[in-house]
Amino acid sequence: MTDIVVATAGGVAVDAKTIFQEPSIYEVLKSKKPIIAKILKARTSSGLEFLNSTAQDYHIDLEVQYNDLKNFNKTTYENIKEKVEQLSSEVNLEVIIDKLSKLIFENWNKNQPVNVKKFEKNFEIKLNDTYKNEIMYIIWSCVGWIKVKKSEEEFKLLGSPNIKILFFNLANVKQLEETEYEKVLETLQSDQLGIENF
Repeated sequence: MTDIVVATAGGVAVDAKTIFQEPSIYEVLKSKKPIIAKILKARTSSGLEFLNSTAQDYHIDLEVQYNDLKNFNKTTYENIKEKVEQLSSEVNLEVIIDKLSKLIFENWNKNQPVNVKKFEKNFEIKLNDTYKNEIMYIIWSCVGWIKVKKSEEEFKLLGSPNIKILFFNLANVKQLEETEYEKVLETLQSDQLGIENF
């Protein structure tokens, strides 16, 4: 019997303000971009508008079944990564899926006892970070639970992690960081939200 990797993923556009207020998103933004976090706390709506903010909310249902625990190796990790990336092609999730897959890989090896016939354990997924490309600054979080199940017949890994992503225009992020804080607040309070006004 062949090992099985089943994954389904669905993403929807959501209100950027809602995602910004998620604790898992705000805490990493505050850590990595404290000036931007401070500005958005003071001028949430106009700040998000200036940053051309958009957001995505993803739910990924994952089921991995193995016939031999020895098969859970680097190849299987790459298989999980590839499956989820294919299902999430409308948004580039490579950085996020890479960290999620590595966490699953580490916890699988750490949590399963070798000489036990039946075993079941949940472990928590709690990841958040930022990355950027040429035009976007991306803040993301991935939270949820993964269940590891072992029986005499098979090994299973089940989970439904939730991924939230907040996108900012990178040039506008840099502009806010390089402008005096009080001037930023004053400009965002007015209707003059063009980058030329900073």
